[in-house]
Amino acid sequence: MIASAHLPFPLARVWAVTERAWNSPTLTTWANSGVKALGFFVILPLLFRRFETADLALWFAFTSVLGLQMMAALGCEPSFSRLYAYALGGLRPEEMKDLRNIPPLRLGATPNYAAIDELRATMRRIMLWLTLIGFGITAVAGTVIISPSLARASNSSHAWIAWGVIATTASVSLWGTCYTAFLQGTNHIPLLKRWEMLSSIGGIVTSFIVVHRGGGLLALVVSTQTWALFNVSRNALLCRRVMARFSDFRRSQPRFSKVVFEACWPSVWQMGLTQLASQGLIQTTSLVVSQLGSAVESASFLFVMRLIQFLQLFATVPFTTKLPTLAKLRAEGRLDEMLVAAKRGMQITLWCILAVVIMVDLLGNPILERLRHDSVSINLTLWKILTFTMLVERWIGMHQALYLLTNRVLALKVMLPYAFIYAVTLISSVKWVGTFAVPLAMLAAQLTTLGYTLKHSYSSISSRFLIFEKRVAIPPLMLYSLYILLALQYAPP
Repeated sequence: MIASAHLPFPLARVWAVTERAWNSPTLTTWANSGVKALGFFVILPLLFRRFETADLALWFAFTSVLGLQMMAALGCEPSFSRLYAYALGGLRPEEMKDLRNIPPLRLGATPNYAAIDELRATMRRIMLWLTLIGFGITAVAGTVIISPSLARASNSSHAWIAWGVIATTASVSLWGTCYTAFLQGTNHIPLLKRWEMLSSIGGIVTSFIVVHRGGGLLALVVSTQTWALFNVSRNALLCRRVMARFSDFRRSQPRFSKVVFEACWPSVWQMGLTQLASQGLIQTTSLVVSQLGSAVESASFLFVMRLIQFLQLFATVPFTTKLPTLAKLRAEGRLDEMLVAAKRGMQITLWCILAVVIMVDLLGNPILERLRHDSVSINLTLWKILTFTMLVERWIGMHQALYLLTNRVLALKVMLPYAFIYAVTLISSVKWVGTFAVPLAMLAAQLTTLGYTLKHSYSSISSRFLIFEKRVAIPPLMLYSLYILLALQYAPP
């Protein structure tokens, strides 16, 4: 970009702000998430008017499956991007295995490009295995779960073809984690998110044209998934462009490293199992529970779950975009700077969640009434319970991410208790409360594992509950609890 020093003062100030936003990981990620959310709500009115309720429910089911693919990527992407950040901080692969003891201060550490090169080769091998396994699971278990919705579709044959497209492209997108992890871990988040935003705009335009001109579910799926494949190809080219800037990345075929594998694989598979036991389990059982009601009830429940996914995607940006920087600071032994950045990211994330959920609670159904009220609606009591549960889950999740900066996966140790409590609560209550069983089971499982998670997180950063949380989690959690109580107390009969 043009240097602001050569511009008149007012323009220089504007240009400096623009340049800062252009290169801000948080702002570019927010912009990309905002475009994706905007696309959802631009296409939604058309879907309400042109799709039958059964097709609408199936579309939401497809998006839930893609959400599961995103959860699988979240088990791999942070682990590798964290290791890339360690390498930028100068660590050797053998030093990355366990950072529970804070490393000595390493001011001016130079990046370890050899380690980054080996990380790329090792991740490609691991992601190939995981992609093949993920495709098999999706093709078998996913088909069994989603088959009732496929049978209810207006055109069953087109629905099955669309499902085949979704299963295939979801696997390719999972493979694309190789590229996104490299770009994020090497501090190229703004570059990645700017291109993703352009692709999202292209996807919105093509989807709007397809639906507006009478295209059905299959045409919409082909349109959206074509852009998903384009994203993977584009990210591969971006990685090549980044590597071309450094002479250390000239080697075209880096070798698989057993040392790197031993440093990264434990956190990758443990994080993957954790995602399956928590978010994956929740998404899967939500799909199953949604099949128990009518098409309208299914569409409404899956619509609310989709809103939750968008909210998580948007609100967690201030914290997740800081994770590579936090990992680099820990590798350099700069704990005080790491804690300041982590607290700020957590504060903004929790307050963003609170602001958005209250806004949806107040305005969601009036907006839907202006679109098409008979297809979906938001059960406000369910929404309050789900979003409070999500607020608690994000708080716990951010502390698990803080502990992950040590390259040790705390969440694996609470996986079995979490899954057991969730399953028992869900099975015992679904007959009596229906879809309300999902958030109730989530909350019961979270409360079971909360103390263990917080204890180890505070230990890894040498802090305590009140010292850390008095300005981070306590205010938003207390405020939203009060809001829910008042809203339920004064809700119209």
